[in-house]
Amino acid sequence: MINGDNMQKIIIKNLLIVKNFEMEIDKFNLIIGEQSSGKSTISKAIFFFKEINAQIKFYIFVYKNNIQSSIKKIYNNIIKDSFITIFGKLENIDDDLYLKYIYKSNTSIEITKKNNDLDINYSENIIGFFHKLEIDIKKLFEEYLNFNSPIRFEDIFERGIGREIDDFFENESMTYYIPASRSSIALLNNQRTRLDYDTIDFIFYPFITLVEKIEFLFKDGVQNFIKNINDDYKKTILNKMNKKIEKYMGGEYFCDDKFGYIKLENNKKIPVDKISSGQQEILWLLNVLLGITWLNKKNQFVIIEEPEAHLYPKMQKEIIDFIVNFMNMTNSSILITTHSPYILTSTNNLLYAGKLKENYKNNKEKIEKINNIVGEYGAINPSEINAFKLYLNDFRYTNIINEESEINCEEIDDVSNTINETYTKLFDMELNNEQ
Repeated sequence: MINGDNMQKIIIKNLLIVKNFEMEIDKFNLIIGEQSSGKSTISKAIFFFKEINAQIKFYIFVYKNNIQSSIKKIYNNIIKDSFITIFGKLENIDDDLYLKYIYKSNTSIEITKKNNDLDINYSENIIGFFHKLEIDIKKLFEEYLNFNSPIRFEDIFERGIGREIDDFFENESMTYYIPASRSSIALLNNQRTRLDYDTIDFIFYPFITLVEKIEFLFKDGVQNFIKNINDDYKKTILNKMNKKIEKYMGGEYFCDDKFGYIKLENNKKIPVDKISSGQQEILWLLNVLLGITWLNKKNQFVIIEEPEAHLYPKMQKEIIDFIVNFMNMTNSSILITTHSPYILTSTNNLLYAGKLKENYKNNKEKIEKINNIVGEYGAINPSEINAFKLYLNDFRYTNIINEESEINCEEIDDVSNTINETYTKLFDMELNNEQ
C-alpha cells in the first residue's frame, strides 16, 4: 500500500511452494498463475504480516496492566503462533526460509528458520519503538485506572496505543481475506450448521465472523439497512454498490432467523442454497465488500482469492468493475489472485481507462466520455498497480505490466495461444491427409 513516499514490500524465499518472490504492495495488486503455483501462499504471507499489529493491539487491550512480558517477546510469540497456524508445523517448513516485510523506510521484520524454530529480527527503529510503547502502555493504564473515566476504555485505547502502533507501522488499514471457498463457508453458516471454531482455519475465521455480522445487519433487507445509515457519503456509496448487487442477483438479499434468501420483484423468496453456484459466489463476495464498507471508517486492504470462481466471462468482467469501484469509492487497496485470462483482460481495460484519464486530466470533455464508458470510479490509476504471473514448472515469476503501463498482451493471449496451437495441429493434419 502506498504510504506517502513509502511503499510496503514483501520478500519471500522458500516458503512452501514459493521459492523466490518479491513484490511492492500497491493500491491494486494482481497475481495470476496456474493451480499450485503459490498464489495463496503469497497472499497469506501478506495477510500474516499485515495482521500482526491487529493481534498485538488485541493482546494489549485484553491483558491491560497485567502484561508480564516485554513487547518484543509478545511480538515474537504472536508471530510464531500465527505463522504455524497459517503455514503449518515448522518441521514441514524449508530450513532456508526467508521472509521480509518492509512497512516503510528502515522499518522491517525478517523471519528465518533456525534449529526448527523461527528466528525473528526487527529493524533498529522497531526495537526503539518497542521500548517507547512499553512506557506509553504503562502510562495509559495508570492514568485510566486513577482517573476512572466514564469514557469507554476501548475508545481511549484505540485513540492512544492503537493509533500509535498504526501510525508507526503506517499500517492504518483494516485487512480482510476473502477466501476462494467463500460461498461454501458462508452457506454452512447461513444454514446455521454447527461450526467448530477451534478447528477453523486462521484465514477463514475473520471471514466467518464478518459474514455473521453481515447477516445480522441485513435481517430486514439491504435497502432498509442502508436507509437507516446516518453518514450520507457512506449511504451514497452503499446504494451504488447495492444496486449493482441486486442487478446481478435479480433481487434483494434478506437474512431472517432461519435462512438467507433473495426476494424477487414479484416478492417470491429464493433460499440462498437454491441459487446457482455462480450467484452464491457473487452474493458472498459482493455482500462482504458491502459489509466492509459500512463497518469501517478507515480504508481497507482486501485480499480476494479467485473472484472468477463459477462465473461466465461476462460476469467476470462485471465483478472486476465492481471491485475497482469499491476500491476507488472507499480509498481501499486490493490484492486479487486469479487463474482467469478474462480477469486480466478486464483489468487491462480499466487500466487503459486510467491511463487515458491521466493523459486527458485537463480535458473535462474527454474525462466525461471516459466516465461514461467505465464509470466515475471505474478506472485503475497506472501508477497504482502491480501485476505478476507465477510459473508453475520452474517456480519463477514475472512482472506483466509493460512500459506502456498496460498488461502484456502475450500474457492475456497465453491460454488462447495454447488452445489455438491444438486446433492448428489438428487442422494441419487434416490438410495433409487431403493432399
